[in-house]
Amino acid sequence: MSHDEYLDVFIGDPIAHRSEVKLLRALSKFSNEHKQPLLVFANFELSGRQFDFVVVTAARVVVTEVKSSAFPVRGNMEGMWEYATADGGWATVTNGYKQALQRKNILRDAMGRLPERFHPEAHVVFSDDIPERSDLTPGNFKVHVGGLADFLAALSREEGNPWSLEEWRQWAERQRLRRVPLIEALDNAPAELMGRYREALVRDYQPQADGWIAASDQQRDAIASALVGGSAGAFVTGPSGCGKTLMAKAAAVHLSRDGAVVLFVQAKDISESLADALKTEIALVADIPLTSLLKAVRQTSARACIFLDGINELPGAIFEKTLRGLKILARRYGAQLVVTSQGKRPAILEGLALIAVGEPDDDLKNKIATSVVASSLSAEALKVLAGVRSGLEARMVAELQGELGADATRSSLVDQIIRKRLGEKARTCYAGLRSFALQLFGQFSYSMTETVFDDIMIANGLGDEQCETMLSSGLLERRAGRISFFHEMFLFGCAAQVYAQLARSGTGGVSQTLNTAFAEALASDVLAAVDDETTACEILGSLTNADILAKCAMGESGPIARSASRRILAQAASQILFDIENLRLALRVSEDKVSVEWEQLPDYSKEEIARFCGLGVAAKYGVMVEEYLKLCRAMDARLLSERRRLDEDARRYNVGLRSASFGLAYLGLYSGWKSSFRLMVGAAQSFWEDVGQSDIMRSKHLIDLTSGELHFVVEHRHSLYAGHESSFCEELAEVITARFRREPYHVQLVILHAAGFVRRASDAALATLTEALQQLEPNDFHLFISTSIIEALKLLGALDEEAEEAREGIRDQLCAALNGEDDEDTFEQALSIYVAQFDHPFDGIYCEEVNGLSDIEKKRLVTRAFRADSVRHSLSLKWLATAVADEDDPSDAPLFVRYARYPEINPHWQDEIAVFVLATRFLARHGVELPETPTDDDRQRCFVHLRDIVRYAEIRSETALSAAAAAWEALLLKPAPIVISCLHDVILEGLEQRSPMSESKSYGSVEISRLFHGELLKIARQFLLLGTPALDSHGHKNERATAWAVSLVGEFGDRSDLGMLRILLNQPDFARSATAAIRQIEMRC
Repeated sequence: MSHDEYLDVFIGDPIAHRSEVKLLRALSKFSNEHKQPLLVFANFELSGRQFDFVVVTAARVVVTEVKSSAFPVRGNMEGMWEYATADGGWATVTNGYKQALQRKNILRDAMGRLPERFHPEAHVVFSDDIPERSDLTPGNFKVHVGGLADFLAALSREEGNPWSLEEWRQWAERQRLRRVPLIEALDNAPAELMGRYREALVRDYQPQADGWIAASDQQRDAIASALVGGSAGAFVTGPSGCGKTLMAKAAAVHLSRDGAVVLFVQAKDISESLADALKTEIALVADIPLTSLLKAVRQTSARACIFLDGINELPGAIFEKTLRGLKILARRYGAQLVVTSQGKRPAILEGLALIAVGEPDDDLKNKIATSVVASSLSAEALKVLAGVRSGLEARMVAELQGELGADATRSSLVDQIIRKRLGEKARTCYAGLRSFALQLFGQFSYSMTETVFDDIMIANGLGDEQCETMLSSGLLERRAGRISFFHEMFLFGCAAQVYAQLARSGTGGVSQTLNTAFAEALASDVLAAVDDETTACEILGSLTNADILAKCAMGESGPIARSASRRILAQAASQILFDIENLRLALRVSEDKVSVEWEQLPDYSKEEIARFCGLGVAAKYGVMVEEYLKLCRAMDARLLSERRRLDEDARRYNVGLRSASFGLAYLGLYSGWKSSFRLMVGAAQSFWEDVGQSDIMRSKHLIDLTSGELHFVVEHRHSLYAGHESSFCEELAEVITARFRREPYHVQLVILHAAGFVRRASDAALATLTEALQQLEPNDFHLFISTSIIEALKLLGALDEEAEEAREGIRDQLCAALNGEDDEDTFEQALSIYVAQFDHPFDGIYCEEVNGLSDIEKKRLVTRAFRADSVRHSLSLKWLATAVADEDDPSDAPLFVRYARYPEINPHWQDEIAVFVLATRFLARHGVELPETPTDDDRQRCFVHLRDIVRYAEIRSETALSAAAAAWEALLLKPAPIVISCLHDVILEGLEQRSPMSESKSYGSVEISRLFHGELLKIARQFLLLGTPALDSHGHKNERATAWAVSLVGEFGDRSDLGMLRILLNQPDFARSATAAIRQIEMRC
């Protein structure tokens, strides 16, 4: 039985929109399954208005407006509707409810004389159902708003239709609607064009996509998973050669096969604009105009994804412009974004899910290499393969396995692969490639037009045949009228050869180039290409990047650079030892405190600082650890000698020298951060990097180490004791028993932190460690140490039984806090219980019991805790204020009054500011007058005016705007260093503060720069003209506020600001941020 027996379709024009096509197919299926005759009038005009559908059954007449969205929608029966966009914003659209209501009234008028009580029905139908997290009216009896399933269910109900189906057919003919079979109702041209494009993209990208070998199933699906649910997109980051481009192309192929329209462009192909690069790329892939493809996407609401590969290769002058254009394009077509880069995610792409791609492990490198060659790898190749760090290098190893040397580096791999691929013409073609690479670095670019490339080759004496050899070798890529290296590894390899050659005649210019941000990544390859240790020493000695020195010492740039770097770092160690021997402690006595300082410290050049830090970084990665520990022993001996010298004075002033001097030397407290030793120690600090195993501790015992050595070894236990966790556990227990009480405070802390994270040790070793910790009496120690002892025992499971036994008592405490009188004792008890969820030996039990409360009980507990007098100095102040504010209960306004007066100076200044802003917003939203505030000094007066600005940011009324405008004018009359500091705190810690853990749901972040960028720029300019750093609430320099003010000029200023910024380059407090601001303005203007 054909569909035509039950479904009659009349159209004005064919249907192209995906959501309308879906509804029409659903109606066809419905009529067939229910054997119910349906008349469908689609895509026609009536009284100058376009109608999506009118659906007629024997018993119903339904005007239907069809919508679709992958993102949340919000709107009521009045006002405009808004659709969320992929970049996290909202786009305003016509009110669908009113559209449907208007059209049902037009249809009734067009039907002519009808029973008075008859009105067609009206539905707004979301063909893919209403997205989650939408806040959309369900409509009323006049217009229903809902999903497709609800709409189809409603068609089965009996209502009223004053005409027969035949009368409706006659009406359709009078409206000049064409009766067509279902297939002819659909406009297939846009779908066919997109299908042709998808097929072409798959053909073009499939070979490279097939070459990608994922590290895991999770990585294989990472991009597709990040795009599920209509997210903004994904940002893929990872080191060079890890497979980001292949991963992106594999995802592009997968998405295209899945029906998405994928626009893929490589950043290195963009010379002027993103649009031009896209036009060329799409024309190359499918010979389809970009405008036609985008029109089809818009007509059909097809899913679209835009890929921008390698934004680290975007020319600096167009970086920001390209990313802004990318966001605009995504918003216009509802597209999701996939962006890849070697660097961090830029702020403008903050909404994209982060996907980190690491270096391949040994197993993956083997898979990649064996995919290149049919036979197994040689023993020499396997040895080299273990040392490479990327998938591309693994492919090179496989391709070169018969020609590899024992000490092959990335540089030599690249050199050999280039020579092999160029074959007989390697000598002349390789010279052309090196010249091309040098030109690219000279212009800070990754690609050039074919014309410029031709000129470079002609200047080097290369003809057409040699150029074709290079272009067909897989070393270069020709796309969109531009030539680039296929991978930056080949670019770096060729450029490194040139700079290494230049270094033989003089290292000054090469070193200067390698110290620039653009060429910094090239340094390792240049050093690998240098074949003279003296030259390598000269280059390394002039570098200001500690990581390059350390990596060379680790052997990443070959044996010559390794030897040169270790020689330089050994010299740095000798300098640090000399400095240690000349250090002298001093007690600085002021009215309110006595501090421990170094008497005098030398100043160091950037190059010297890089060497000191390079030694620390190398030690962190397991190289030159013995030299590092030797310096720790020397420092500990010096501290002991100096403590003995100052013992009498320390007793007189009641100063504990052991912990204070250790903090000065190892933690950089007070002036300590300036010493060469502290620079080394700071660089060695562990941040959970992926560090290889070291055997240096096999011949040592923790009990024999000095305090400084112990601090380093315990902090780096994961690499120094990998596979020997039980030994570490037992040795640590011995240290705790024998000398814990005599250790400096910071050594005690690191020991206790390590004690809670030794899960791989044997049960017997853990029992020994637990017993040692239990011998410590927490009350005998500093508060943080006692807390850490309890925390370590808790992590080891030693408090589980006690915690469970305390449950009934905790329930009694909760009952008293919830049911007690409204007095200070009850409020303090409520606060104590709330805080105990995060800082108590039995915090797990407290959490369970609090989470088991009803919503009403939780609100009562939180509100009472927030009323406690001591909450202002609690670490939970911001959490509690946010929890109360999120209820948005006007009766809670009195609780916020004291916080809206003036932010008090307390140790938790960031929380104090955040609550000050939140309280001001809460009172403003609920129409409560702001309380009077002190105006005794300029800082207090600043906060009075800032409240008016915050108030406007919350309620946006004309009255509030006038007060805010007056506040900005008043701030211009206050001391700029204080104004900038207060503004910085209120905006960054309050209005624009974003914290996934504590951000308010009811009082979200407000981008004040969008409301008042002109006013902010005016104040920032006034501040910079003064040339004095911002001052915090204690009168000290506020470096963050100073840098923020300069960044405002960089973001909103223009070329007229460049003169002022260049003057500030000579002032240490402004130099770094002024450099960034100049770059911003020059790129934008």
